[in-house]
Amino acid sequence: MLGSSIVVEVLTGTIYKNGMAVELSRRERYLMFSLAAVDGVIARARLRAMLWPDSDDDRADNALWITVHRVRRRLGCAAAISTASDGYRLGQGVLVDLAATEALSRRIRLGEVSETTLQTATQTLAGAAAFVETGLSDLPEHVGRRSHIVIDSLSDALHALLGRGDETPLAVEAARALLAADPAHEAACECIMRSSMARGNLAAAVEAFRRHRRALRDELEIEPSPHLLQLLQRERTPV
Repeated sequence: MLGSSIVVEVLTGTIYKNGMAVELSRRERYLMFSLAAVDGVIARARLRAMLWPDSDDDRADNALWITVHRVRRRLGCAAAISTASDGYRLGQGVLVDLAATEALSRRIRLGEVSETTLQTATQTLAGAAAFVETGLSDLPEHVGRRSHIVIDSLSDALHALLGRGDETPLAVEAARALLAADPAHEAACECIMRSSMARGNLAAAVEAFRRHRRALRDELEIEPSPHLLQLLQRERTPV
């Protein structure tokens, strides 16, 4: 068992040992994040295809072995990555933030978090959402799960914030982060629209609606909910 000395923070793209960030190469980081994205063993063939797609099997297999060895050495712990018969998995004691984030999201949905915890979680998730399509964008399998967890958790946080009051600056921050990752998110669009209209900025509200409508048409071939349009029509604003 490793205790909690090694932590893989997929949301921030950082790996810690005893509370200190560990410097790893790009391949080494991607190996750890790939292992952190699943609960179990990843076959060598899959890791080869993900990390060395342009290399032949023998060369990629050797590169994988070397990378695993280097990560274990940099972390000062051979048990950080466990070897299975057909692949690798994270060591039993390595902590991964994705599971903790999903658990926190469930608590937010159930209304079991304090105002301070909700605010802190929202700020962290908003920052993580900005990272969804950047640092690990060339690992689509990994980014897909991470993106799903971040967007769902941030959506839960936004709904909780809106349920506790008006469009606060933190709610607006969460809504903007959500729309950057998912332009079709209705609650985020409505939050931005209402916030803009409250400040008398009808142009910003209209632009938010138009971006949302365009995303829905392009991605899902549907129209926005009627009540979003009604928000603007109350102001007699053309869209």
